[in-house]
This record gives sequence, structure tokens and C-alpha cells, in this order.
Amino acid sequence: MAGMPSPSIVQPGSMSMMGYQGSGYVATPDILRKHQEEYSLKQTGQMVMSQALSATPGSYIGMSSKYNNSVVPVLPRLANPQGH
Repeated sequence: MAGMPSPSIVQPGSMSMMGYQGSGYVATPDILRKHQEEYSLKQTGQMVMSQALSATPGSYIGMSSKYNNSVVPVLPRLANPQGH
């Protein structure tokens, strides 16, 4: 169909005005890339956290630190033996 714009370029609301059937939203590659990156980061973080918990004894927090570490080791607080 020469002369018709590509559906990936057309805005979602303008598809029905141009005679296209349906008004479904066409996801752009940037949106798909962003979702894929977020999913990949989440999966990597979960994998790193499970490896840290299974490999070494200790307590960890799964979060991004100042230096981009996804797993941060923490020291548990012990009760003060003198009671102060």
C-alpha cells in the first residue's frame, strides 16, 4: 500500500481517522526496550541476591548503592551487654 504511513509512526488516536480498523496502541521500540531493560535488571538483581544468600553467611539488602552495587552487606545490631 504505497502512500500510507507506517502504523508504527502513526499516533494511536489518528489511526481511526485515517480509515484503519481498530484503534489499538502500537508500542514503539523505545518503550519495549525500556521494559526489557527493567525486567533484565530485576532478574539480575534477584539472581545476585540469591547467590549471595546461598554462598556466604550474613545479612544482605538488595538495593542500588552509591557505587552501583546491587547487593549491600549489612551488620546486624546486637544488644548492648551493659544494658545502656
